[in-house]
Amino acid sequence: MTFNTHPLTSDPWAHEGAPEFSTIRTSHIGSVNRATTAIHAIARIAGNSVTSPDSTGSDPLPAYVVNALLGGIESLCDHISYITEEMQEIAEMVAKSNGAQE
Repeated sequence: MTFNTHPLTSDPWAHEGAPEFSTIRTSHIGSVNRATTAIHAIARIAGNSVTSPDSTGSDPLPAYVVNALLGGIESLCDHISYITEEMQEIAEMVAKSNGAQE
């Protein structure tokens, strides 16, 4: 399997005839941005919990809290997946309608 065909590195939306630019809802961009900011913050909280006991002397977060934080990350990832699917559908509709107008 090459870099371009591996499912974690390939672009699932790239295909011949796909437009380079399209129209999507700007609210989706904001949602993705907020979700990634939240994932970053949760990752920092969980990461600091693992490393802070040595540097600050504080107790690490209980396992159930870390588990809940990781569940939050999973939910945010599901949300991002949903939004990107919707953005893709909108982009495809715009591309089809632009193709029909030509």
